[in-house]
Amino acid sequence: MGVAAILDGKIHSRSWLVKPPGNRYDIKNVGIHGITAEDTVSSPGFPEVWAKAVDFIGGRTVIAHNAEFDLKCINSAMSHYQRPEPAFGSVGCTLRMAHLVWPDRTKSYRLTTLCQELGIGQKAHDAGSDAAATLALAQHLAAEWSKGTAVDLIQASNRGWRERSQQAMRRVSRGSTNPPSSRQVDLVKKLLDERGIDHRQVIPLLKTSGQMSGLIDALFEEKRDAHRHDLNYRAKFDRKLRRIVDEV
Repeated sequence: MGVAAILDGKIHSRSWLVKPPGNRYDIKNVGIHGITAEDTVSSPGFPEVWAKAVDFIGGRTVIAHNAEFDLKCINSAMSHYQRPEPAFGSVGCTLRMAHLVWPDRTKSYRLTTLCQELGIGQKAHDAGSDAAATLALAQHLAAEWSKGTAVDLIQASNRGWRERSQQAMRRVSRGSTNPPSSRQVDLVKKLLDERGIDHRQVIPLLKTSGQMSGLIDALFEEKRDAHRHDLNYRAKFDRKLRRIVDEV
């Protein structure tokens, strides 16, 4: 776990290794962060580390990148240890803030990508480094925000953020040349099956996440046209599907 704060005008961070329940690890997670059971055999559990983190944070505004995910993890851990969920005051999310400050961005909003572009030093998957990089990103976003203070930016980014997030995901996915994600494939299977279209004949033709995203948009538009009783909705969809497949 890592936290960072601005002290005497400079960013300071702290990090701790946390022993998970039973000191058990999923091999997939080990592949990401490189931490193993041997590293945490003598480490404290989450409640003890969290108490130290809260003491370091003090009464400051809490900021995280994709804060919703982090808060869910914290609350889940506290629930496991039968401890009360922490009560936060103001919470800011640099992911939400980035969606608001850069509303037309078509590249990834991942922390590592943004930090690389802005020249913010970061050691990926190092908790202390991630925390310091997030705070530095928040400072950059606040400097670019032209409609008020940093507090105003946090408050504005927390309003209507789900819709902005969905719009951003669609923008980024349309231009992506990465392979389709499993979530995209599962959604397309469901949507095609609902329309009586054999997904086994369509999905193998789509090679990129961008193409899959285009098909998802077309499927939802076809669904809206059907609800509007547009008699040409299926023909319109068939033309869009052919265009998407022809792009392969």
